[in-house]
Amino acid sequence: MKFLDEIKAYSGKLNLTELASLIERINMRINSSIHQGTGKVPIIEFQKECAHLLPLPNDSIRSQYKIPSKTVKVNTAAMITVQSKQYSVPKKYIGMYVSYWIVDGKIYVCFDHKLICVHIQTERKLNYHREHYIDVLSSHFIGMDKDDILNMAKENLNVIGSVFSCE
Repeated sequence: MKFLDEIKAYSGKLNLTELASLIERINMRINSSIHQGTGKVPIIEFQKECAHLLPLPNDSIRSQYKIPSKTVKVNTAAMITVQSKQYSVPKKYIGMYVSYWIVDGKIYVCFDHKLICVHIQTERKLNYHREHYIDVLSSHFIGMDKDDILNMAKENLNVIGSVFSCE
């Protein structure tokens, strides 16, 4: 907290280069002084620890542990295609590229490193989250009463749900 307070004292008075320099000086000072909790100097302890660290395994070994992601474009119906099946995403991502990962039967959809929705992987061709469908439907019926849109969405999703997946 002292570190943050020290930086905050300069709020708006430094450009980016000066701020980076200030943080570097504070960091060096703090890491070179005795830590209250351990009674040791952090930079010296780090140097000791470095002697015992091993390099990371090569990329061919590390890649086995990575979960592959794919990037797809959200279509005009706010859907993405995953293994020939379509899954809904929030309407605001229409026309944008999102990434998805499949882990343990779940599809995790992200935009700009932020999780935007999760679907259970199914064999059905269309898979909607109820709120995504309502949002898209309301954009097609501008000016329509919200309750009418909710009722229409409920009826449509019931019909769709008998054939497709709706969560």
